[in-house]
Amino acid sequence: MNTHARLKKPDDTWIWIKHRLALKDFTFGKLAKIYGVTKACFTGVKHRPFPKYERIIADLVGVEPWELWPERYDSSRNPNRKKGKRPLCKPILEHGNKEINGKDPKGDNHETQD
Repeated sequence: MNTHARLKKPDDTWIWIKHRLALKDFTFGKLAKIYGVTKACFTGVKHRPFPKYERIIADLVGVEPWELWPERYDSSRNPNRKKGKRPLCKPILEHGNKEINGKDPKGDNHETQD
């Protein structure tokens, strides 16, 4: 059993995570620069599920994500996330026959040939 498994409070686990990262000379700011994201992507994991960044943090501290955040994973160790209420963008099929990036999605050429 890992040391962190004995920590009951989420704040204690977060302190443990930060300590383990510091031992490897990492901060959330350094991780953000390495992965090309904002620091908030890593610090936000404390309060919001984000499997990608949970995995990165867990790998660096030497445990599995479901050990750090057991409430975020099901019994099969899969993230138990609910799907979002709406998509981030319209699926390409909803654009109909409109030109996209200057090209007809069906591949028809609009130019007439002489």
